[in-house]
Amino acid sequence: AQTLDGTGEILLGRASTTNGIALSTNGDLTIGPGITIRGARGTLSGTNRTLVNRGTVRADSAGFVVRLNVLTWTNEGAVHAAGGDIDNDSPIVNTGTVRVDSPSEIFGSGSVTQDDGSTHVDGTLTQSTVSINGGTLSGSGLIDGELDVTGGAVTPGSSAGTLTGTGGYTQSDGRYEVEIAGADIADYDRLDFANTAAVAGSLGVGFLDSFLPAIGDTFTVVQGSSLSGLYSPMDLPYMVPSQRWLAETPGDAYQLIVALNEPPTAVCQDTLLIAGLDCQATVDVNDLDGGTSDPEGQPFTIALDPPGPYDIGINLVNFIATDSLGAADTCLT
Repeated sequence: AQTLDGTGEILLGRASTTNGIALSTNGDLTIGPGITIRGARGTLSGTNRTLVNRGTVRADSAGFVVRLNVLTWTNEGAVHAAGGDIDNDSPIVNTGTVRVDSPSEIFGSGSVTQDDGSTHVDGTLTQSTVSINGGTLSGSGLIDGELDVTGGAVTPGSSAGTLTGTGGYTQSDGRYEVEIAGADIADYDRLDFANTAAVAGSLGVGFLDSFLPAIGDTFTVVQGSSLSGLYSPMDLPYMVPSQRWLAETPGDAYQLIVALNEPPTAVCQDTLLIAGLDCQATVDVNDLDGGTSDPEGQPFTIALDPPGPYDIGINLVNFIATDSLGAADTCLT
């Protein structure tokens, strides 16, 4: 095994028109945290060897290609296609940082499995499979391959943005986080994949810039050729009492729709009470319920105003039914 320690850069060639330099190893190779490897059309290679990167591998100029040609490699540091491209045909296990700026690309027949850390794609990530088991996946670029999410968080865009894919999207767990700045399709985060999409895990939604949607606004947060599954739980932002969220899956999409929230229908009835020795009486609110219901089947609570106890005589009381979003209806008993 070999280790590159210390600080500094290893430059694998300077001109994009040449083949650059091959850094080959006869044993397993560890790149220390102070080492940066970059350059033009250079190769990090080791036949049937493993690579552990704790430093930085970077292609930072247009036309530059850094090729990774090892058996497997673990990234605990940073891999950055920052203007240039990275050619990878090996399985990557990422617990550090993988970043692809636009218009750069990480390409090849390899795969990326992320157990922790982050992957940010604003350019193109072309690998056979991208698996997110932990950490975060973000960006507004293209994943050219299959995306499989079993944990961690998927957060498209840097603010609002669309993460697209040429393959399928499978989320069996983890969290999908969406930011909404407006009702236009360009104003909210979304996933748009060419093949089938299957969703599970949790969904979190937040508003940006004090945005408040209107009834009828529809947000297509996942798109595929077909879609199956549901997010649960869904952490959705509060709007106003007259608005509620609906989640619908019309065959090929996962949509969040802002719908009218109708209040419960308060139905009350009178009752006769017997006063106590203190000449007052109390009442169970349920004894005044004459069949209150909610048109959308939402849970509701009932309360009295004033709540009692009540003096001898006729007492007029507001019977109030309120749903979980704050919409209320009142009758007098």
